[in-house]
Amino acid sequence: MKEVGKIVKELKKLAWGVALIGLAIAGMYWTLGSRSAAERAIDFVDFIGLHPRECTLCGRFRRAVASRDLDKAEKIFQELQSWETAYNAKEEKRCAKRLKGWPKDKFPRPFRPILSCASPQAGAILYEKKGEWSAALFYLDEAVKINAQVNDGLIDRFDAFKGEDVRPTRARVHYKVGDYANAFVDFCDLAPPSILDPAALSAALPRCIDDCFTTYDDFLQFMETQYLKLGRPEEYREAMDAYRTLNKVGT
Repeated sequence: MKEVGKIVKELKKLAWGVALIGLAIAGMYWTLGSRSAAERAIDFVDFIGLHPRECTLCGRFRRAVASRDLDKAEKIFQELQSWETAYNAKEEKRCAKRLKGWPKDKFPRPFRPILSCASPQAGAILYEKKGEWSAALFYLDEAVKINAQVNDGLIDRFDAFKGEDVRPTRARVHYKVGDYANAFVDFCDLAPPSILDPAALSAALPRCIDDCFTTYDDFLQFMETQYLKLGRPEEYREAMDAYRTLNKVGT
């Protein structure tokens, strides 16, 4: 009888193993549809819980933008928004529970919600590519608000865009929409901190003229014109000196 019991026990384990494998395979086909082999592999790992959902969605979004499939990118962006809203609501509720009784104005707080904040930056990227400037600026403003909350210690964040600078996008969009005064200020904000460091100066070049100016001379002429219109204010002198120096070191 003991031997029969052992056999039954082993058969049950085998049955559970087969069932779990079958469920995983079924889930793979249910969630992946007609995607590419690479996307199928990535989403399968996501489906069985070995890869954060946010990372999967942001990876798919970046690949769609890189391939210029903006319709697909927009669908993924909407999926990211839905997932992020639900996730963040749960996280804020969890944090509020832990902070119950803690004064709202008392800092530093022992716990802060750790939120996914990818969708505003994804939205800015998407709608700049689509030429929908109002939508791009809306999401850029949302990204700036989130960064302010992080800096003020109100929230922590995790996402694929954490640490990425939204300022170059703001500068480009303000320029493209014809808001040259704000574009000038944005570009000044992007100027390298030292005009004595050729490497820093050279690194600044692509951010300044990408998608906006044919040559660096065109960019510098734009900056000089706006600087003159403002009466050459002292607060922008260092930035202008940096960009003029960049023009002299081999652009």
